[in-house]
Amino acid sequence: MKIADERIQPLLADLLDVLDEQIVLEEQAVGHLRGMYEALLARDDAAMARLMDEALATHERFASAETRRVALGSELADALSWDRRDATLLRIATETPGPQGEALRRRHVRIQALVGEVRRQHLRTASLLVECARLNRAVLGGLLPQADRLETYGTGGQVRRPGRGLLDTRS
Repeated sequence: MKIADERIQPLLADLLDVLDEQIVLEEQAVGHLRGMYEALLARDDAAMARLMDEALATHERFASAETRRVALGSELADALSWDRRDATLLRIATETPGPQGEALRRRHVRIQALVGEVRRQHLRTASLLVECARLNRAVLGGLLPQADRLETYGTGGQVRRPGRGLLDTRS
């Protein structure tokens, strides 16, 4: 069976729809990470909390879209008598003729670029968080020379042990 077969077209159309949804969600993830970075710099706790909530909701929608994309890939593999592991987006795009194949290739390239941008923004934001934690420890150590014996608490109220995550000043 060929990818151009009429029975495959609805699956390809559904795949394009899911990829469009994933592109939007990846763009939102990049925006959330940029916003978090800026909120950290501005010390804007309200913006950070809002962005964290939005990022979690986006992640849940992305997981749902990814499940649908994988299911469509499996359906396409079955319809084309391919091994499911071989039904990658790149292979489907490469072997699909005409405008649909080009649309799949464009989306593949866009998703790859967005994944790279998410990684860069995540690293940038995580690096800033690590630096903030380091500065907090330095300030605490300077103000309280015996801070190694000081107990700090996590968000759930549990005692935090030194060297395990970010500093919580509740004490």
